[in-house]
Amino acid sequence: MAVRWDITKATWTSHEEAVALVHGIALIRPDQPGICLFGHAAQLRLQIGELQLALGESDPVISCEPELLSAGLRRVFRIEAPAGGTLYEERYWSTNAPDFLRALAEKAADPQWRLSCARLWTDGVEPALLRQGWPG
Repeated sequence: MAVRWDITKATWTSHEEAVALVHGIALIRPDQPGICLFGHAAQLRLQIGELQLALGESDPVISCEPELLSAGLRRVFRIEAPAGGTLYEERYWSTNAPDFLRALAEKAADPQWRLSCARLWTDGVEPALLRQGWPG
């Protein structure tokens, strides 16, 4: 299924018809804000609820680390501003299996990935190609 993400309202609607090209990927959660990573105007953008950030080559810093006293079952997903300070933080329970937030942090650590996705996703990518490497 594809979703049509409304960046002004931070909401989505399902799009049942097959689409030829997509511009991003989203994690839709019933009890937490949706997360959408997309290309727009040759810029990679990340939206979590109403918070929308442009992802530069190396900032903001995105991390996803296990909490020390949880045996790796609880993780902290964090987005930090280049000048310091936390822009977003979420603690969640996870298994050792890959998950969306962990995959996002791992991919976003690579400046070349950020740059290439910004260009490719702005133009549009085949849905199957975009889903490769993302858990779900």
